[in-house]
Amino acid sequence: MRPAPRRNRHARELDGAREALAYLKLWQGAVIVTEISLIGWLASASAAASPYTAALGGIGFAALSFIAFMLHRMGVHYLKRIRSL
Repeated sequence: MRPAPRRNRHARELDGAREALAYLKLWQGAVIVTEISLIGWLASASAAASPYTAALGGIGFAALSFIAFMLHRMGVHYLKRIRSL
């Protein structure tokens, strides 16, 4: 029986970077969907909600926006890494 060919280090690094990018895109999508839902809630129910709850919704929106931005930046980093391999 012939042994399976060994993959070089660059192919393994490329596969790892692609997997990491796919994982980041999954989480970025989840954050964006949550953020859209929060925007919908803020638009429809913030007038009836207490000011404290509406303020927490705004803070949550800002936090989710920051998280989405950071995930995007990490994705750009992985794309650059994939292109360099």
